[in-house]
This record gives sequence, C-alpha cells and structure tokens, in this order.
Amino acid sequence: MQGGIGGGTGWWSPGAIDLTRSWEIAWNNTSGTVTFRLFSSTDWTGAEAMSMTRTPVFSPGLALVGFDFGVQLASTSFSTYGNFAYSDIQFHDGSGFLPITTANNAYSVQGSFFTSNYHLLVGNPGDFTLRGKSTFSGNVNTTADFARFYVDARQGVPAPLGIVPFCFGDGYGTPCPCGNHAPAGSGSGCLNSNGTGGLLTASGTASLSGDTLLLSGSGMINSFCVYIQGSLANGSGAGAVLGDGKLCVTNSLIRLGTELNVDGASTYPSATNPAPVSVRGAIASIGVKHYQVYYRNPTEFCTTATFNLTNGVSVTWVP
Repeated sequence: MQGGIGGGTGWWSPGAIDLTRSWEIAWNNTSGTVTFRLFSSTDWTGAEAMSMTRTPVFSPGLALVGFDFGVQLASTSFSTYGNFAYSDIQFHDGSGFLPITTANNAYSVQGSFFTSNYHLLVGNPGDFTLRGKSTFSGNVNTTADFARFYVDARQGVPAPLGIVPFCFGDGYGTPCPCGNHAPAGSGSGCLNSNGTGGLLTASGTASLSGDTLLLSGSGMINSFCVYIQGSLANGSGAGAVLGDGKLCVTNSLIRLGTELNVDGASTYPSATNPAPVSVRGAIASIGVKHYQVYYRNPTEFCTTATFNLTNGVSVTWVP
C-alpha cells in the first residue's frame, strides 16, 4: 500500500526544507490487517498526516514473513535535492519497543529517488508495531514534486514454530550483485552459475535440552560449503552483498562445519560433523540465532569472486 504527500500541503512545499516526521506500521494478527500511519510530529503522537489500513492477500501455502517499507521522492527536475535518512527505528511485539539500529540508513537525493528497507519477522509474532522517523533536508522544486510512502507485506514459505527463512535473493531488500535474482517465492539465495539459488531450510527442534535441529542446504554447486551461525540478521534481514550473493548473518560468527555438496545438497549435522548445532554453536541460553551456508562456485559468471551464499534462516532456541 502507498500514499502520497503532495506539494503545497504545508510541510511539503517548494523551497528549503529540513523536515522530520514519525511513522509506524502496525500488524493486527487477528484481523490480518496492516496499518500505516504518518504523524505530523517527531514522536508518534498528535495528528496523523496520513493513515491507511489494508488486508494483504497471500498466495496459497504462504504466510507473512516481513515488510518492505520506504519512500519515493518524485521530482519534475533535478532541482529537488538534499539528504534523506531513516532513524530511531524500533520494533514492539508486546515486550516494549526495541531499537533496530541496523535499519537506520541515510541517502543522498538528487531528483527522483527511491528507498527500500526490509524488516524480517523473527519467530512467529502476533500483533506488533514497527516504527521510525524519516528526515528530508534539502530543497523542493515545485508543487508538482511529492513524497510517496509505501509498505509492502512480504510473503514466504511458512516454517515450523521458531524457524523463519529470510534474506532471499529475489531482488527485494538488498539486490543481488549482478541482477542474478532468484524467482520470487523460491525462498533461495541469489542464483549461481548453475542457474539455481542455494536454499537453506531447517527442521527438527531447537531445544537446549533435546536438540534435533537439522540444517539442510540444496540448490548449490557440487563443492565444499560452510554452515555458519551469527547472532544478528545482517542489515535488519535485508543482507549485504558478498561474492555472488548476500551475507545474511553477522556478529559473533561461528563455523559450524564444512560439508561436501552432493547433487548440490548437504546437511549439518552430518556423519562427518555429528555435533548438534547447539553444541558446535556454543548456545548456552535461549534466544534467536541466524544461519546461512557459504559455498564455493568456482565458475566466474557474476563477480570475480568464486563463492555464493544461500538465504538465511532464523531459529528461536527454547529450553
């Protein structure tokens, strides 16, 4: 859904502007609706400059896995220019608002401009609110120029409780480095030289007292690969370009094990590396960890790098 703030509307008028406004995205899990509110203030209070509520329609077998949100600045000339920034982005699912510092970004603006941020839903939340602030500092050319705010609900393959795939190579969020995007809905990483995207899934139970978690990679190259664990989703779930794909996990990275792909597939744990994920990943307390597979792709077809990565998977560990 999207809504525009047109020229001549008071706080979006021709001339010099230094403007900050707060906004929020609220999901009602009972009604299946998402509401976007843009406030005339900087602290999510007071009059709403814009409010929209929509009911996303998901394809059969798919469910809500995240949101793309952003702003488009449309200009009739390059006379609209300046700087645009997201700040103070926070998430609330019943436990209070928590900061998401990796989603705070700044951009230079010249003429028409488009931004896109992606927020991954970790776990299986009920009602929640994602909120933040947007600042435009610069010059607006004419009353024909406008800002359009948008929110897109992202659908994906539903996962078992506590297991959520993210950071897909389908062109949303951070684009793949060479336009090597996987088909929308595939859930995989960026395409490799075989024309397939590496797909990571998880099954079993992520329990500290009875760990049966199994990480399964497919769609890769017949080569060595490394299963990795991180404590944060890179770029708030959007990932960052690395090699021929995107790095989806970051912070306190641990190599769980090196495997040899057969028919483009492998698993961890395996006969070669039998240690449970919780043991090899040194998981001593409950919480969320993020997983991905880094694999060799010796054929140069995209960048000069000789490796690619799967999508990411977030896992909530329980007692």
